[in-house]
Amino acid sequence: MRTAPTLTTIKKLFANSGGVCAFPGCSVRLIDDETGVNLGEMCHISAASPNGPRYDKSMTDEERNSDKNLIIFCGTHHSLIDKSPEIYTTEKLHGIKINHEAKVSGIMKIDNELGDKEATTLAKQVDEESIDFAIITALPKELKAVLHYFPELIEFKEKNTDNRLYFKGTIKTNNGDNYRIVATLLNTMGNLEAANATSDLINKWNPRYVLVSGIAGGLDRSNQNFGDVIVSDSIIYYESGKVITTGIEPRSRQFISDRNLIMGMHKLMLSNPQLNLPEKYKNIKPKIEIGIIASGEKIISTSDEVHRLLQIHRKLIAVEMESAGVASAAFSAVKQIGFLTFRGICDFADETKSDDWQDLASYSAAAVLRKFIVSKPVSISEGKWPVIDTLKIVSSKNLTIEKRQGIFNKLKESFDLEDFNNFCFLIGVDFDELAGQKKSSKIRELILYFERRDKIEIDLLETSIKELIK
Repeated sequence: MRTAPTLTTIKKLFANSGGVCAFPGCSVRLIDDETGVNLGEMCHISAASPNGPRYDKSMTDEERNSDKNLIIFCGTHHSLIDKSPEIYTTEKLHGIKINHEAKVSGIMKIDNELGDKEATTLAKQVDEESIDFAIITALPKELKAVLHYFPELIEFKEKNTDNRLYFKGTIKTNNGDNYRIVATLLNTMGNLEAANATSDLINKWNPRYVLVSGIAGGLDRSNQNFGDVIVSDSIIYYESGKVITTGIEPRSRQFISDRNLIMGMHKLMLSNPQLNLPEKYKNIKPKIEIGIIASGEKIISTSDEVHRLLQIHRKLIAVEMESAGVASAAFSAVKQIGFLTFRGICDFADETKSDDWQDLASYSAAAVLRKFIVSKPVSISEGKWPVIDTLKIVSSKNLTIEKRQGIFNKLKESFDLEDFNNFCFLIGVDFDELAGQKKSSKIRELILYFERRDKIEIDLLETSIKELIK
């Protein structure tokens, strides 16, 4: 098995680059200052694979994956140099690398640090057999719609130890690059099966991102129509709760969608994409909206339950039954896999619920998913991922029980609910997007929010508390 760049090598490469694309005249920063999104793409000067650009068979795997044979570009220039190897030869790229690193070392101290997750993200670009996107569907009609818009996917015929159905293929993006895609169908609906299937898929295919495509009930009838597509900003799992004398106290859990994917979705929406729906739906023009989706275990067909959901979180705009399970499995993976959900509105989860619009909703979700993927929302894979065992990440942002308890107690003791609302405003967090109604629930979600968002140090939360309760 071929070796791959180590995290130490990747961090050294990033530091030597000064955090800027190495292409002459390009000033694109590799980590976006505002969002924390990684914009850099690691490139082999002499390809890692025999069919890659500038491959040198005389090199060893260790030489190919050393920092001397690696260079970091923005996505635009990575694509340019690999499509024109006759212009961007090995010698020219070595010259670009030497000049860029010399320029960086001459004007700044090399103290740019790359965290383990960011280094891992770059490392994920180098697996010639891995999957870029895995697509999860719960119903046969949802899979049918995905296969309609992704005709490149063909059934994977090899024997599967997990006894699941997979479709696999390569999808060309609008600029000619390729993503590797796999799609699967759940055995049954529901979050438990979704979590199990996603775990099986991750173990078998090592995807970089997991996507959900399918149908959902809309929760905003006045502003939504059948076939409109909801893309998850986050998922609220609303089933958890505490049984008390007066009933059940909701203790929902929130899963934040991958910020790289969300940024890619915003860019797609700015281009006003036109969906090519099947002939019978040609006069329907679905809208696309990014928002918060509820995920539970029940099929909902009563307006009373819709009202209850909106009391848990007033910004919910759709409800379904699988995304929390998918997100939970993705969050539990060693590689911290990103996820995003695409849901077409097929009903409004009330007494008028029927199956009449499920086909339209399935097709509209899959149509948006196709537009999203071919827009190239994230970098293209280009080699082999490191062996998973070498990527066990220990993040300083993962709190110990004692530290988490300390922060929880300090917030609970220092603020009433109104003051806590003001505290959230001052640190740039939307109070209303924290799940739950009670102060303790919102404090818990705030702590989890800071833990999940890697670009924000948990120390910032502690510092903010100390500054504001002086």
